[in-house]
Amino acid sequence: MRREVTGSLLVIFWLILLLFGTAGQFWLVTLVVAGLAAHEYLAMQFPDGLAKTERGVLIGIIILPVLCQIPGAVSMPVAPHLFAAFFFYCLYRFMFFKEAPIDLANLGKVALGLLYIGMLFAHLPMIRSLPHGAAWVLILTAITAGSDIGAYYIGRFRGKTKLCPDVSPGKTREGMWGGLATAIVLVIIVALCMRVPLGIARLVVLTVFLSFVGVFGDLVESAIKRGAGVKDSGTILPGHGGVLDRLDSMIFVAPVLYYFLRWM
Repeated sequence: MRREVTGSLLVIFWLILLLFGTAGQFWLVTLVVAGLAAHEYLAMQFPDGLAKTERGVLIGIIILPVLCQIPGAVSMPVAPHLFAAFFFYCLYRFMFFKEAPIDLANLGKVALGLLYIGMLFAHLPMIRSLPHGAAWVLILTAITAGSDIGAYYIGRFRGKTKLCPDVSPGKTREGMWGGLATAIVLVIIVALCMRVPLGIARLVVLTVFLSFVGVFGDLVESAIKRGAGVKDSGTILPGHGGVLDRLDSMIFVAPVLYYFLRWM
């Protein structure tokens, strides 16, 4: 029951933000959510804890690519922002090198967080800033949320064949196909309501491809959690776990959709 209530509240908030909110408000929400995701990621990667100051600095560095996507500012690729964030992290470590020399394992964890959180989340406001951006974020939501909902319920009642048991024992092939079907139905409904400038046939093909990308993103987050020895990335969303548990597919699909739209 908690899962359904939390999910319903998230859907209502998300629809209000996309249908009535501005690009700036969407960017601000994305920035806050990315900060929560970075907090969850650091908690998984550094289970012994970090000093409050260091945690705050690392969160700021990780979400810098999202911070730089201010609506109305000069549009830039993500790569310079990634370099700037990595530069600031190295500078921060050099400042305290005597007390804590750079550890390659910790450097790798922060670099992965910068790519996994900073780079992927940055593409959400980038999509929102495109023409028909709100409609495309809704399409993105329909693909990932539809896949998650269909996979959860179909897999729960009909799932028999494990998809990738070593990484995520709960996911099944039947659930994956059920999620794909649900995503296609939701995308068609959203496209008709929002008048998305792309034919239904092309949208269905795009949905099929992005749905599989979303499944891969889900498995990536499962692998990170398994490596950290945790079941959920956090507890902020009752019945769903953490922010990363809810958005793991969406942030992986977002860059693919963004560059498809730019190419189109």
